[in-house]
Amino acid sequence: MHSSQNRERGEGQLKLIIWLALFGVTGYLLFMIVPPYLNDYQLRDTLLTESRFFAAHMKTAEAVRGAVWSEIQSLRIPAQREDIIVSDVGRIGHVEVKYTVVIQLPGYTLNLNFNPIAESPII
Repeated sequence: MHSSQNRERGEGQLKLIIWLALFGVTGYLLFMIVPPYLNDYQLRDTLLTESRFFAAHMKTAEAVRGAVWSEIQSLRIPAQREDIIVSDVGRIGHVEVKYTVVIQLPGYTLNLNFNPIAESPII
């Protein structure tokens, strides 16, 4: 009976180690992957605000591009100024950025492609 208890105790420790390893891997992946999505959300908010200013003729396309570029730099998003597209399509003010965030994981490179777009009707 004593040997049976030791074997069961060992199985419990192995389960604990497996769960801790899974928890650690999940935490690491979240730590690496979630920040680019949060930055994209913040950039989308800036694009929406700037598209409204552009649509209301309160800012020029170059001023909008400058404001978006400033936000991209503050968020450390890997995009170039040339990646910012500001245009008026019909009666719509359009602001767009395309960029890719490369995440180096052990044994794997993950490319996250983002293309935030904001549009507002021109007044």
